[in-house]
Amino acid sequence: MSHQVVTIRLESGLVKAYQQLAKRLSVPQVELFREALFLALIHIDNTQSGKVRFKEA
Repeated sequence: MSHQVVTIRLESGLVKAYQQLAKRLSVPQVELFREALFLALIHIDNTQSGKVRFKEA
């Protein structure tokens, strides 16, 4: 399996909000960022038996 490195830049206000949320949920901040980014990238395609696909650019 090939992996691709992606670099993102977040606004400081968003970073602070994620830091506070991670603290409230008692989860590592990195895990919260990873899950949020994954959810932002996937798309549930109801026309193909509910398969999960990555959004096309």
